[in-house]
Amino acid sequence: MKILGIDPGGTTGVCCIQVDDMQGHRILESYEISNIWKVKTGFSQCDVIVVESLVPHGKLTQGKIDQIKAIAIVESQARFRGQNVIKWITPEERGRVKKAPSKVVGTHAKDAFRVALAYALKEGLITQDEAVTLSTEG
Repeated sequence: MKILGIDPGGTTGVCCIQVDDMQGHRILESYEISNIWKVKTGFSQCDVIVVESLVPHGKLTQGKIDQIKAIAIVESQARFRGQNVIKWITPEERGRVKKAPSKVVGTHAKDAFRVALAYALKEGLITQDEAVTLSTEG
């Protein structure tokens, strides 16, 4: 299974991981982008799109507005490419994944990795031991 993790915002983190017992667990791609319209990862090439949800409380800052815009764009691109279902991970769930491998460069890309891995753990697609290996080795 290929999981596309997205950390939405003014700078959006993107990370696609493969969770596969036969072919191995690995990071396929990760990057950060400031123009979400130019996301280069093929949404249709991933089995599931997982987005970190917006925190619905607190002040409406420019950062939250950027997150809302990025989420809307991700949803429209997913629908356009035939994937109508987006899965959501809360910031708390993402925060349970502590490490990201050094091959994932950038704060937002690392957060996107954590989003994808948190989903895999939540759904039972990968064990905690396998997640630790993927987090340290990539």
